[in-house]
Amino acid sequence: MTEATENAEANEGAGAAATEAAAAAATEGTAAETGASTESAAAPKEQAAEPAASAPLRPEGLPDEFWDDAKGVKAADLFAAYRDLKTQTDTARADVPEAPDGYELAVSEAVTVPEGFVIDTDKDSPFFKEFAAAAHEAGMPKAAVQKMVDAYARQQIAAQNAVVEDYATQMSGLGDRAKERTEAAKNWVLANLPEKEADALLNNIGPGAVPGLERIIALRSGPDMPGGTGSKPSRPKSREEIFYGNSEQGAR
Repeated sequence: MTEATENAEANEGAGAAATEAAAAAATEGTAAETGASTESAAAPKEQAAEPAASAPLRPEGLPDEFWDDAKGVKAADLFAAYRDLKTQTDTARADVPEAPDGYELAVSEAVTVPEGFVIDTDKDSPFFKEFAAAAHEAGMPKAAVQKMVDAYARQQIAAQNAVVEDYATQMSGLGDRAKERTEAAKNWVLANLPEKEADALLNNIGPGAVPGLERIIALRSGPDMPGGTGSKPSRPKSREEIFYGNSEQGAR
């Protein structure tokens, strides 16, 4: 074999080796690119799997005191409120009597009843029997019923105060002889009318009616009849004699 032939074979071997190296390098590069592409494609999928942060959803009807725009429901505050409400409800239920007659309908010491005033809270009366039955049916505790009884008493006191004040006003309108004048008019009515009619009249008029009675007395019995003495006639007069002078005049 000549030297030229040996050189040619050496060159061909070197070329084949270079070709194999290039092919290997190309294969590794392709694999690297393919791996990079696969990782790039997988990255968005992993990012998409993580949910984006959103604002908390507020339950419908939840009061402002139990809501925070940033954190959502204030669970601790809501639980505390529920606990307090349950305690109050349980306490109220325990204060409901077993039957309507278990309510105490007397006026409490929180209400001051003036001397001489009468507050009727008889639990056997039809009004309070119905009231107690309705309260029991509604599940009202004793404490709540007591407040209502006291409120009723205050209204009764106010009404009786108004009567007392009105009486005082009418008496002041009769002047210094108010007591004497009212007594004289009362005696005249009792002496000249049957008892039942006299009581009905006196129970439905006040001191303000005294001037009118005095005019009737003066016209029908003479100007000296009342006299401020409260004297009574010897016998009761009939209605005809009172308003018409005598029986004959009344018949006319």
